[in-house]
Amino acid sequence: FGRSSSPPPCARSSNTPALDTMAAAGPPQLSKDQAKEALDEAIKVFEEPSNRESLTLKVKEINEKYTEPMERQMNMMMQLLPMVQAMLKDTMVKYGFDENNFMMGVMQIQMHAMGDAEMGPKTEKIMKALKGEIA
Repeated sequence: FGRSSSPPPCARSSNTPALDTMAAAGPPQLSKDQAKEALDEAIKVFEEPSNRESLTLKVKEINEKYTEPMERQMNMMMQLLPMVQAMLKDTMVKYGFDENNFMMGVMQIQMHAMGDAEMGPKTEKIMKALKGEIA
């Protein structure tokens, strides 16, 4: 009927090949040195008094509002994760991560930290913060 045989627009790749390649390539891969640098930067961000205070206040608010342990833990993750992501956004963007692959970057840092006497405690500090354990 005179129609072209090209696929419908939704089946085509985007008009930006670079974006298609980036999406297909997956998240950036951190070297151990990069993971150490990112972790050190993250710790500095967490130790800033304003960030520490806002996390501590959010934890207190959640603890007061939710008494059932599972509900409280779920809300810790749901409410603290976006706060932590916002605090660490600049650091993670510097290493090629964004809100879509943020946790992949965190997991890479955790993998590099396994068995590393210096990185291990720092990683644990961040993971505890995500659970609402602000030390």
